[in-house]
Amino acid sequence: MGWNPCPVVGGKDPAQLLVQNEIYCATKGGFEIPITPETHTVKVLAKPGIAPWKGQIEILPGQLAVRIPFAKASAPPLGWYAVDLRTHCLSPKAALLEAEASGINLVQILASSHWPECFPKGEIDYAQLLEFSGTQAAGETSLSSIMVNTLNRHPVLGSVSLLHSHRPVYPWFSGWEKEDTPWSIQDWCKQCHRIKGVVIWPELDPLLPEYEAIAGIVNGEIDCIELCDSLGSTVNNPESRLPWLYSLWTKGIACGIVGSSGKCNNQKRIGTSFTWIHVRGSTKQFDGIPINEIMASVKTGNGSASIGPLLALNQGPECAQAFVDLIEPDTIFQWINESGVVGTKVLEPGCAQTITWEATLIKNWLSCRLVDNFGNLIAHSPMIKGPDFGRTAEKDPNPILQNALSQGLVWSLENNPYKNSSLQNQLTNYLQKALDLLECIPSNRKL
Repeated sequence: MGWNPCPVVGGKDPAQLLVQNEIYCATKGGFEIPITPETHTVKVLAKPGIAPWKGQIEILPGQLAVRIPFAKASAPPLGWYAVDLRTHCLSPKAALLEAEASGINLVQILASSHWPECFPKGEIDYAQLLEFSGTQAAGETSLSSIMVNTLNRHPVLGSVSLLHSHRPVYPWFSGWEKEDTPWSIQDWCKQCHRIKGVVIWPELDPLLPEYEAIAGIVNGEIDCIELCDSLGSTVNNPESRLPWLYSLWTKGIACGIVGSSGKCNNQKRIGTSFTWIHVRGSTKQFDGIPINEIMASVKTGNGSASIGPLLALNQGPECAQAFVDLIEPDTIFQWINESGVVGTKVLEPGCAQTITWEATLIKNWLSCRLVDNFGNLIAHSPMIKGPDFGRTAEKDPNPILQNALSQGLVWSLENNPYKNSSLQNQLTNYLQKALDLLECIPSNRKL
């Protein structure tokens, strides 16, 4: 079905999706295909507002058309937008078609020099840089907008998604070969912020050390942590981003959280994982997509990561309020803070619900998440600060941040990646600054 009836698994066929042996094709609702007169099985994937459909259609000899009616399903409340902040290897037109078919309102395509993962570097594709749109839409309708920005990468020091930047930040990559232009993660972050952009730490290969990117989060140069493969995986997965996130919050690093699909081939759908953003006073039916307001909310850490359900967390004068909607059966709500899971509730599917937590019980930080019966992460909210934010005096039982930064210092001194004393000192000082911030006496820290 579609323009390639026999797609290769892992191929980059636009707006097609392979699920086991089934081939799906994104459409605006109408299309023409050659089809034999007989009974055919048809499946339609769900999106917000439209229920999934599976059934059989009978095509008679000489029949020219067939129509399939779809039932309505729950849709997000007005003012809520579904945002996929990292996709690859798509044209803006293909992404726009798939975004509309998936119910995703804003998609960021990130041009990347090394994708998928390879070392040493393979052939570099510069073509997508020509589609760079920065703060403008590269394609849009009343329901969806597409933007093209960059994923800037170093094979050891880390990678950063540079979004909503009105100019691309070069060099695009560094560190794959000795002749590559020497550049650092902090340089990319500072330059992107200088031109009012948004910086996100993407969830790529968990085996990459990403020393300087971790320091960038601690030092406040990176705005948000991305959850990609962590969504849909068990919360106890050793490769999950959650331990990093919770350790940062406990140490007083108020980074935001976003969800992204990381789509780069036909085995993932746009919006497999995404970010829920709320824009006050917006009605998407008439206003179009408020790109600037959405990206401003991402930058300030007000998004929630999800694979579908809507989850939000707000601080009230007397209690914290979690709002949940679009809930599937067997969904479990969990309150979580610096001590772990502190409250659990099985949710009623389908209906919007509000769950509260007394403000006096919030010490360091409070957040919430949704999991299924197997402990797989479905959605995660941002956190709200308590009066003791960043001042927990107990020794960290899992000092993953300190360990990573210490290893980074050793690696930088042993390998001298820049072959330049000034840049080498800059990297060493940056790693040490982050390590000192984590190890300073909590009661004396300036927050």
